[in-house]
Amino acid sequence: MYTPNFQIAEVKVDGATYRCILKDLQFDKVTDALIHVDLLELVEDKKVIATVPLKYTGTSKGVRAGGRFVSKIKSVKVKALPKHLAETIEVAIDNLEINENIRIEDIVAPDMEILNSPRIPVASVVMTRQLKQEEAAAGKK
Repeated sequence: MYTPNFQIAEVKVDGATYRCILKDLQFDKVTDALIHVDLLELVEDKKVIATVPLKYTGTSKGVRAGGRFVSKIKSVKVKALPKHLAETIEVAIDNLEINENIRIEDIVAPDMEILNSPRIPVASVVMTRQLKQEEAAAGKK
């Protein structure tokens, strides 16, 4: 429960086993003790809405050129059949240049419908202070 990873749990009640995902947690306001857990049963032929973390793969061209990678979103909300749910959605950042963004619409998630707005930036490579100073110095010459 204390992990950002997406996990499917098997819950046994009165001899029956249910496949579930975690929907919500509630904590005591004073002690921070866990007091309530909401689970959602997965039914094979019904789509479910879940929050799945993003995993960035590769090294971007912009980082190799001296930029700094900035992750703006850690997870996305998806709608999919239980058999298509994955622990993470991989986002390749190899072609990301300095001052470019990857947006929700650029994420490839087969068999999953991403419910977030398509134009929201997910990650970017920004120019570092050192690069800005080098460009300013080059412009003065």
